[in-house]
Amino acid sequence: MKKEIFLTILILSLIIILDIVLSKNIDNKIDFISSKLEHLQENMDLEDEENIKKEFEFIDSEWKKTEEIFSFYLEHDELEKVGVEMSNIKESIETGEFNETKTDINRLQFILEHLKDKMDFKLKNVF
Repeated sequence: MKKEIFLTILILSLIIILDIVLSKNIDNKIDFISSKLEHLQENMDLEDEENIKKEFEFIDSEWKKTEEIFSFYLEHDELEKVGVEMSNIKESIETGEFNETKTDINRLQFILEHLKDKMDFKLKNVF
């Protein structure tokens, strides 16, 4: 009987520890991308198209790397929402519509924050 209790506690502890590590990883990646998006949004006021395009290409490549990892443990429809917003931002940058780009960036940051909240180890997320 003591073996079963020990194994149960061990397994639960491992699950909780892995969930915390996973949550921290998600938070760090999303915070990094969000900070880059904020910087991009600030550069939109300068209207330096070439710099904005380069910066967005970097953000997009970082997201693609992150998306490959996230696809193992996040819902694919949530990742698809981020992909759609990234496409919208890319399109509005290419057309030079920076006001629309700022709106798309705000929407993308909201979705990223939602992903962070969704993966946090909270009682409301467990039940």
